[in-house]
Amino acid sequence: MFHVKHSQTQADDERAILQEACEQYGLPPLSEPQVDALLSHLDLVLEHNKVTNLTAIRDRASALRLHVVDSLGALPALAAAPEGRVCDLGSGPGYPGVPIAIVSGRATTLVESNGKKCRFLQNALAGLCLDGAAQVSHARIEEFGSSHSGQYAVVVARALSSLPSLVELASPCLAVGGWFIALKASPADAEMRAGDEVARMCGLERTTVLEYVLPGGTERRMLVTYVRTRPSSIRLPRPMGKAQNSPLA
Repeated sequence: MFHVKHSQTQADDERAILQEACEQYGLPPLSEPQVDALLSHLDLVLEHNKVTNLTAIRDRASALRLHVVDSLGALPALAAAPEGRVCDLGSGPGYPGVPIAIVSGRATTLVESNGKKCRFLQNALAGLCLDGAAQVSHARIEEFGSSHSGQYAVVVARALSSLPSLVELASPCLAVGGWFIALKASPADAEMRAGDEVARMCGLERTTVLEYVLPGGTERRMLVTYVRTRPSSIRLPRPMGKAQNSPLA
């Protein structure tokens, strides 16, 4: 497994931050191999970020909180979701998909359209010995939805787009009964209403909204969960870019 040398004090502090975050999220404590894998993935992201732009967050302490701890926030909803394959839309450097694969052990597909980020993800999964549990799909989300219709029990997306766009993009991938879990900052009421309107068109219904403060800071977060109850009433996916540029609501 890839390692970057850090002081023992720093390593202990980072492990404590992850365990405290899990406690605040109501999750079981992480195992030592899980903590090692989460921190090794962070090492890889920050090292590779020096040569390829994977993330605008370059400070390690900030990246630990705003990427890793933030991603762990999806796990309480995932634990209650139907069993089966997980899809992370717009995975970027692997958040939240890589932490989901590490901690939950679920088969996880990381969908990413940027070729350089895909190559990073493929190398990272191999270095972390996760390439059996997770896989990378180099595709636009609309293309992926068309070729993987109804194949996933859970779709997740983090910091990717507005709720109306996300609901539309997630819907084609979900099996009936499957869950869409959106990790958001703090969307306005108008965005929530528009997300619900699009959900009705796409065969989804909003089930839960969990608001919380990101552990270790003051940033507000919202976990919005939808269930696919029926097939979409409109033809999906629409052409590339329509969900973002011409939202249904």
